[in-house]
Amino acid sequence: MSARSDNRPRVAVFTQNCFAQCDLPVLPGIAANADVKWTVFYPRDDKVGYQEEELRKAGETAGASTRTVRLRNRLRSFAGALELWKLLTELRAHRPDTLYVNALGMPWLAFMVRALFPPRKVVWAVHDVQDHHFKKLHHPQTLYRKFLFNAFPRFHFLSKGQETAFRKLVPGKTTHYAPLAPTDFGPRSAAPSERPFRFLFFGFIAPRKGVDVLIDAAQELHRRGLDDFRVAIAGKCSDWAPYQARIRNPELFELDIRPVPNDVVRDLYSGAHWLVMPYRDITQSGPMSLAMNYSVPTISSDLDGFREFVQEGETGLIFKLDDPVSLADAMQEAMSPGRWEVCRARQSEWFQSHFSLSRCVELYRSFLLPAGNRPPRE
Repeated sequence: MSARSDNRPRVAVFTQNCFAQCDLPVLPGIAANADVKWTVFYPRDDKVGYQEEELRKAGETAGASTRTVRLRNRLRSFAGALELWKLLTELRAHRPDTLYVNALGMPWLAFMVRALFPPRKVVWAVHDVQDHHFKKLHHPQTLYRKFLFNAFPRFHFLSKGQETAFRKLVPGKTTHYAPLAPTDFGPRSAAPSERPFRFLFFGFIAPRKGVDVLIDAAQELHRRGLDDFRVAIAGKCSDWAPYQARIRNPELFELDIRPVPNDVVRDLYSGAHWLVMPYRDITQSGPMSLAMNYSVPTISSDLDGFREFVQEGETGLIFKLDDPVSLADAMQEAMSPGRWEVCRARQSEWFQSHFSLSRCVELYRSFLLPAGNRPPRE
């Protein structure tokens, strides 16, 4: 890590563990021009992503003074709030020119950051402008976001669609855009086998993700007489039973229902021809970022949020929202001769132009570093 220099800007980054993979890839590019202190907190029982020591070493390697802390108490408890307060006061001692917060941290974090740091020095990452489920106005998460959006002047968005939605909802704020940096769990461990064709769903499994649509679509293909394919479904699920009950042809599916370790994630993408995203709503997507990094084209529902990242018929395929037959049609098209090879090549070219790591780092620097310390545009 670079030695401390009084004339180098200071950047503090405060991250919730579930978002650590968003921040880690850009840290080397920021640390090249600033003294970076990175603190990652883990809610008490959260097992998502890197283990604490693994992430601490990765942060240090990236050039940031890194601390990882698992809270001993529940995030919503008063004792948990005291733990967060201590971590934030340690970051304040760093005297940062910019504090970048990539955490929701309900219910205390926004209030404590507002109390400890000048708001003009804070940039807050926003993953969801509005709740995925249309909750009532008095829902705690809705009220928390309302305070957050009013308490700070600067926000970072990982998709243009979310930035636009925010500007309409909360005019007059300063917004910054930088897409999700390409996630990398190491080089490909293999190439996908020629047959069977392999479709992948990866990520947290929840009703809004549409896994039920994918299960029905796969079985529709089987009904049509197609069986030279497999569907891998991998990720944590709070209640898998309703999905299991839909499966009539278990031979079509490869299931790994758990928090998936990073090395297994790499193997899943290495062996997949297509990533399937049957989501019912979308902001930005870590699984899609992985797909672009590993040259796995996508099949996505026809939401505007996907059209920002998928060029229909060029870098991926799009199907009608909530329609298993339409998804089955797209999966059948995906298995047609040459379709995968063409989409994969075009997606790789498009990714390098729009979402490469160097481009992401350049955008992050534009709002994390003071104006006089930003390097020339690459």
